[in-house]
Amino acid sequence: MVDFNAYAMVAEFGLALDEFPVMLVALGHGLPQNWPQKPRRPVETVLELV
Repeated sequence: MVDFNAYAMVAEFGLALDEFPVMLVALGHGLPQNWPQKPRRPVETVLELV
């Protein structure tokens, strides 16, 4: 991701002083011109929305 600001994410989500984001997962819908998707686990098994 271009221009990811981890400090802004800490402030936006009210993370504690000892919490720091180390990974960002982009979700969305694919476009017809995109390359075929590689096999992946279902989103429900790897993501918990808070």
